[in-house]
Amino acid sequence: MPHLPRFAVGTVQSGVDSRPILWALIEALRRDSLQVQSFLWRADFSGYRETATVTGLNPRHLDSWLMTPEMCREVLLRGSQAADVAVVQGKFNPALDAGEAAGGSLETLCEWLDLPRLAVVDVSPVRRCLLPPRPERADGLLLDRVPEGDPAWSGKDPDHS
Repeated sequence: MPHLPRFAVGTVQSGVDSRPILWALIEALRRDSLQVQSFLWRADFSGYRETATVTGLNPRHLDSWLMTPEMCREVLLRGSQAADVAVVQGKFNPALDAGEAAGGSLETLCEWLDLPRLAVVDVSPVRRCLLPPRPERADGLLLDRVPEGDPAWSGKDPDHS
């Protein structure tokens, strides 16, 4: 696949909304004068307008259930022509939230499009730094909702202050 800076950002926990941390990441890229083209991991219009507001471009759709690998590559490359970096957003967790229909796989898109994987982890329910299951090949973690002042997340040993 031709050189195009790209990566995937997805949640690993059911019911977690990755959009706030994703939008912050996109805004950081924009402040570095990079134009971001966002792609949704499947044909789903939730959050469509909000993402367009953050990136300045309408998000596009990729879907491993509806498209072939070749079609996904073409959509990614053509859709990113006006951008410096492509971000594919979705869910790594195969478990569906209530009322959610089955569809494409972010893991499959990562394989097809050679996307590094950034997993969003909501750490507010996590105790003793036991993180939830992550994608098998996560390249990085974005920790969301880290509690302020919690010794377990401060790097200090709460038993030996």
